[in-house]
Amino acid sequence: MVFQIPRQRVAALVDSWATAAQQQACRNAMVASTALARTRAQRIVVEEFLAARLGHRDAASSTDDAVQEQA
Repeated sequence: MVFQIPRQRVAALVDSWATAAQQQACRNAMVASTALARTRAQRIVVEEFLAARLGHRDAASSTDDAVQEQA
């Protein structure tokens, strides 16, 4: 016994699958974009914090850093 599905039904199933797949891909892209934006914002905050901390060092600390970089 061969099970046959009408062509119109097959076309509707394929069309709905394509639409659902595209919508899911868009949702995935939005989630990834949000995660990247959050990571970028965190990195900027950390860079600003470190720049502020390193900017307030005294000359002795800067000399110590230069010695460590040479090692």
